[in-house]
Amino acid sequence: MASVAVLNPDILPDGVAGKQVVLDVLARDEQGTLFIVEMQVRRHLHWPERNVYYLARSLSQQLKKGEGYLHLKPAIGISLLMHDLFPEHADQACWHFSLRDTTQSQVQLGQALQVHIIELSKAERLGGLPPNLSAWIPCLRHTAEEDVMSQITHKPVQEALEHLRGMSSEEGLRWAAMRREMAAAEEQDSLAFERQAGLKEGQTALLTRLLTRKFGSLPESVQRRLSAASASQLDAWAMNVLDAASLDEVFTVG
Repeated sequence: MASVAVLNPDILPDGVAGKQVVLDVLARDEQGTLFIVEMQVRRHLHWPERNVYYLARSLSQQLKKGEGYLHLKPAIGISLLMHDLFPEHADQACWHFSLRDTTQSQVQLGQALQVHIIELSKAERLGGLPPNLSAWIPCLRHTAEEDVMSQITHKPVQEALEHLRGMSSEEGLRWAAMRREMAAAEEQDSLAFERQAGLKEGQTALLTRLLTRKFGSLPESVQRRLSAASASQLDAWAMNVLDAASLDEVFTVG
């Protein structure tokens, strides 16, 4: 890498010592490609939209007044999530999104914006990642577990932890302002997610009771399907209960 910058140095070193590492790193390689690496600890209702929005901003802010698009370099987001963003896809932990045609996915509209996502809990369970990447998962997922942290032997991880503890607060005001703006938006998003999660939990519980009353004990597969469903799916299935003659019809009618 030609240069590396920490976007939110205000969390260091207290954030590391407090076992709540939330790290965003801005890096630029020799070709000028911009990388934004983030560790997302909390679940936010509109995280995908927020992630794409700030990645697009990092792309748009590259050009100075009068510069041509020739100077524009790709902006690539790399997000490490403590939660499962796609729980319905239990067999995949790594995702890569870019601007592609919906019918011919091999056709890509340039490489200006790309998003890589790793769901860490899935990645740890499934394995199969390159060794150098797998070595980071214990550090990222188990910061509060002293026994796990003490067993880390991968030298780059050890060096990174030491470097984080010794970092001082030196970064651009523009990125600091963006982080404050993101934090405020994330707080509102988190509250919205908690409210929606509470409503969805009530919907799931009610539909479970209705199905059990009409069809008897529910198979585990049905229980898992209810837990993973969206609020709109639960609403549709609840309406289907009225006319369905079997469990299968609940999930297929309408």
